[in-house]
This record gives sequence, structure tokens and C-alpha cells, in this order.
Amino acid sequence: MSGSSYKESPTYTSPSYTSASSYEERETLREERSKRIESARESVVEKSNRPRPEANHQQKYDSSLVQKEITRPATGIERIYIIFIDNSGSNEAIANHFRKASEYLQVNLNLIDPQAQFAFVYFSDHCDGEKYWQAVNFISPDDQGEKILISTLKHIPGADGGDAAEAHECALFDACQIDFGDATKRHLIMVSDVVGHGMGLNSDSGCRRDWKESVRLVDKTYTSFEFIGCGDNPNVGELQKQFIDLCHPELLS
Repeated sequence: MSGSSYKESPTYTSPSYTSASSYEERETLREERSKRIESARESVVEKSNRPRPEANHQQKYDSSLVQKEITRPATGIERIYIIFIDNSGSNEAIANHFRKASEYLQVNLNLIDPQAQFAFVYFSDHCDGEKYWQAVNFISPDDQGEKILISTLKHIPGADGGDAAEAHECALFDACQIDFGDATKRHLIMVSDVVGHGMGLNSDSGCRRDWKESVRLVDKTYTSFEFIGCGDNPNVGELQKQFIDLCHPELLS
């Protein structure tokens, strides 16, 4: 940065404070500033506690737009994102949040990548039968995509999950069997408060599929894989690191 441009940079120190001529005047200005900060904090708390307006999803619901089967991205789409959301009982609050925040998702997905398409999978465990894998087909982050998302989510109920572990290993394996169409840049995001079978949880009924094989297949199939742990148990958080540590330990160092 040149000397001239540095001099023209804005000054963040309050001129009124720096020009104060006495200790008493500086103390007065400091107290006034503290009061302004406290008032701003109180305002933030007050606004945060206000009830949020409920989105009227009914106006955007259309039964003809329900798409609970993942087919393939639209022709010509090069980038896709597949978001897996743990739909079991222990993660009910997070799963419901995603359902209620569909407009928010649409707006932010459009900011992230307006030329991409997004698919959602609400997964749990095999004991839930057909509820183990409940999907929303590929959508674009536009008004039509939002209507498909809202309409389809109406038909995706919460699941039980059975034991503490969920079928992450099978969900990840099935994610690699999707028809990606023309998409060469594929991003997989998984949100869960637990881990899959065989990964160290005490309550674990087991699964015939090895979670390590599934994670390695994801690493070969997808451009990126991101795991978002949403639980509050630090011990489970340590177990969740295995999803990344298996193929990319350098990311955890």
C-alpha cells in the first residue's frame, strides 16, 4: 500500500475522544460510548426475542410438484450439490428446521451457486423401512425449485432411527449410485448428530456394509464431501471426525 493511499484510509478512532482536553472529558465520553453499546446490545436481544413470522407454505404447495425420487440433474448442469439430513428422532429439531427454512434455503442456494442444482435426502436407519431414504429431486435455486422443495417436504415425515447409530454407511453408498447426468463437479454435504454403524457408538445394531468402503467410494465419486456435526456431545464429535480422517487426515491437522 502506498503512503498516499494509507493517509486517505478512514480513521476508526473517535475524533471527539482523541480531541478531549481533560481526563474528566475523556471519562464522560467513555461512559457515553458504553451506554450506546449497552443500548445496542439490548436492542439486539429484544429483536431476537420477537416471534418470527410464520411462512405461509400452503400458498406455494402444489401436489403435482411433489418429487420424492432422485432422477438426474437437468441437461447441461455441470455442478450439483446433494444434501443429506439426518431425519432420525435424535436429530428431529435440525431436520424440522430445514423443512421450515425452505425459502431461506432457496435464497441462499441461489447466492451460493445459481447455475447449479440441489437434491436433498432425509435419511435415518434401516429399521424405518421406506423412511430410511426420503428424497427431494434435483431442483434449481429459483421460485419453481422452491415450490418443488416445499411441496415435497410436506410428504417427508420424521423417522425413528432405532439405535443410536444411523445408516450413514448405506446412505453414502447409495449417494454414489445416483445418475449425475452431465455434472462433473459433485458436492456432497451430510448433516447429522451421530455416526454410522461400526464407528464407535455404544448403541449400535450393526450393518452389513462397511462405513469405510462407503466413505472411500464417496471420495472417488464426489469432488468434495463435507460433514456437519450438529450434536452437542463432544465424544460423538470426535467419532464424527472419522468421516474426514479416513481419506483426508491432513484436513484435521
